[in-house]
Amino acid sequence: MSEKNHSFDTGMEVADEYLNTIVDSNVEVSTAKSYETNLRQYGRYLDREGLSPYQVTIMEIKDHLGARAEQNLSKKTISNDLTSIKNLYEFLRLKEETQPELDLFLLDNISASDFNTPTLPDQEPLLITELEKLCEATNCFRDKLLVVVGGEVGARNEALRLMKLSEIDLQSNMIDVKNTKSGGSVNIPISDELAMQLERWIRVERKAYSSKNSGYLFPSRTDKKLNSNKSLWDIIHDASNKAGIQRVVSEREFSKAEKRHHNTENGVRRQYRVSPHTLRHTFAHLLEEAGLSSKARRDALDHDNLSTTEEHYSFSESEYEEQIRDLFHDNDNESQP
Repeated sequence: MSEKNHSFDTGMEVADEYLNTIVDSNVEVSTAKSYETNLRQYGRYLDREGLSPYQVTIMEIKDHLGARAEQNLSKKTISNDLTSIKNLYEFLRLKEETQPELDLFLLDNISASDFNTPTLPDQEPLLITELEKLCEATNCFRDKLLVVVGGEVGARNEALRLMKLSEIDLQSNMIDVKNTKSGGSVNIPISDELAMQLERWIRVERKAYSSKNSGYLFPSRTDKKLNSNKSLWDIIHDASNKAGIQRVVSEREFSKAEKRHHNTENGVRRQYRVSPHTLRHTFAHLLEEAGLSSKARRDALDHDNLSTTEEHYSFSESEYEEQIRDLFHDNDNESQP
């Protein structure tokens, strides 16, 4: 039973129960809210078809995802939809009550690649000089640190903005980076320069920036944390525009569903070159350029491998620790990461 009701509304009582359960299991509310959006779409489909979550078949789930793909949604969006649905049915399977008729083995075999989705341009890492320009164009010391930490440890948007003071170890110059997709974490070594900047931020600048008593590393001026992924996206977008490194890499017209959502007959969805996720791609590219093995890169990025949710990776005793720590040292003469 959920200890706290977070007012989820998917149109499916069992899905709302599932979301409250995972929040009580230390999943961030923002992650659960993302699942809520996906499951609300699924609930509307079931309602139109006159089905309950317990009656649905594999073909009907494929029909729902296929219809979503026809709205010109990205493969990532379809993948997120599919993950939410799979997690819901895994929750139902573990319940002792009525079991769904769905074959969970067949459900697990569905992939976002099965659907015709638009091809998006590859993410392009930043040059070291561009990363420096991005830092210089930020509005304050906090925002500069957000860029530097994102580039040095490869944290996802949510993990970066929800990073806690307790996850920073300035004695060993390590940051414990959370995997916000599947749980788990990884200790990433940081440069001496970043460690000194973080110490200055924590001991001096942070107190002047926000009066909130917050356990988060990067509070906002009015709250204990940056409350949405868009908050960080706006910071990076504005700074990249000022730095002259932002550009549109793809655009498409709104789908019918998006037009209904935005209450407009016209609209264009744009993908920009620089976003918080670009910092993660920059980190990954730096690791590759430094000669780290594919396994070391995968572990550093905490990609979803079999042991991610069970193990706490650490580079503290790895041969790669100094390589990773030195990536951001003495780069003044390098034009490319």
